[in-house]
Amino acid sequence: MQKFQDGLGAVILSPAHTLTWIPDLQFLRGFKLGANVPWIPPKLTPQGVKYGQNYINSDKTVAARLRYRPMMETIRDAAAWWQSLPAERRANNKFSYKPDAEAAALAAWHAKTG
Repeated sequence: MQKFQDGLGAVILSPAHTLTWIPDLQFLRGFKLGANVPWIPPKLTPQGVKYGQNYINSDKTVAARLRYRPMMETIRDAAAWWQSLPAERRANNKFSYKPDAEAAALAAWHAKTG
């Protein structure tokens, strides 16, 4: 995950940024951010079936000749696609959490961990 985040930082031209790793799922859930971490189990459907990034199996698509692209290429292409969208569409995106919620969680985490 850190390699992915570093790749994002290298491709997305933004003001200086820092990464803060918060390895406490309960803490994230307290700020309603737990659902934004799809690779952290447990996630279960109402029927008790596990799901999330850790449970994706690509064996069938690999057998059908899926070829993975280099991560940095995928990040660059996704960023270029995003920038190709009209400004109004980008401004009205429905992200699952707002920047102020992220800022509050970061401030609380830094206060907790010193």
